[in-house]
Amino acid sequence: MTVTSLPTLFSATMNLPELLAGFEISVHETIRKWEELCKETLRTGDSEAHHAHRDGYETILSGYLQMLEGCLRITRFHTDRDLVELTARMDALRDQVATHYNTLFPRWQTLDDLECILLAPLTPSKEQMDMIVANYPPPQSWFEETIDPFEPEKAS
Repeated sequence: MTVTSLPTLFSATMNLPELLAGFEISVHETIRKWEELCKETLRTGDSEAHHAHRDGYETILSGYLQMLEGCLRITRFHTDRDLVELTARMDALRDQVATHYNTLFPRWQTLDDLECILLAPLTPSKEQMDMIVANYPPPQSWFEETIDPFEPEKAS
């Protein structure tokens, strides 16, 4: 019986390009579903139901990262052209998952955190707000008011 190196055995027993292609589809589909869920949550306002799945989603993304890191450890130091291309694809996929993970975790701990994350893309930046204010200043009547609109009314 001959001893085969782990990367050779791994490559010989599994069709890595097919496995990676299926894994890429799974990752992209997971992120697409996340984006759809975010849109639905914004539409319905039911962020509590969305927040209930926080731990499960973190586990899925962590699992993707662990699987990619494991595969990269196996393929990273090989000069075989196919493995070099697969390693580059896995690196890119790992970077995409890590970026997505880092935009959510550890920022997302509470329901309020989730709502801030969901609203962030819709909230104008400071530069955008400055531009809006420059183009659409408040009416002069606002500056001429003598009453405080936020002061509670006095009971008669």
